[in-house]
Amino acid sequence: MEQLLNTALDTLGVAKIVTRFFGHYLYECFCRSFYEAWSKKVGETQAKSSLSAVKSVIENALKAKLSTRDIRRVKWDGPEGQKLAQAILEDTLDIFGGTE
Repeated sequence: MEQLLNTALDTLGVAKIVTRFFGHYLYECFCRSFYEAWSKKVGETQAKSSLSAVKSVIENALKAKLSTRDIRRVKWDGPEGQKLAQAILEDTLDIFGGTE
């Protein structure tokens, strides 16, 4: 059991877990902070039907931005994590029509 757990949680496994967790977190931030204004701009039907694409864009942007970094060295709770989150959320909003 211990060997299986260690294999599952090797460096790449931990990276995947952290990336997925942060991707889910950013998706929830998008929904909480931008969904209402965005849905007013593009329409409720379009916004609802685009949510899975929004999640995919966030996940892919996160993977791309972290592909060349050691995620164990990212300061998730500091300015570095905040800057990363903000950039991904802004890029996602731009892709889906923004709120302006």
